[in-house]
Amino acid sequence: MKDELGWIETQKGVVLGIGEAAADSSVASSPTAHRAIPWGQRLRLPAVWAIIVSHFASNWGLYVLLAWPPS
Repeated sequence: MKDELGWIETQKGVVLGIGEAAADSSVASSPTAHRAIPWGQRLRLPAVWAIIVSHFASNWGLYVLLAWPPS
């Protein structure tokens, strides 16, 4: 169980782009340490595009329902 938790924590760091830097206490404890956010890498993920498309479709559907009420 403990090994599994360690693996999950490692994978979470990889997915979030934290990697080994978070394990370093000087980086983790410093509130002013800024890391660059890899926006290009994030925008290439299919899950991000699914969120963008679903948000657009939801807003468009709400607009159609509110702007074109039946008469």
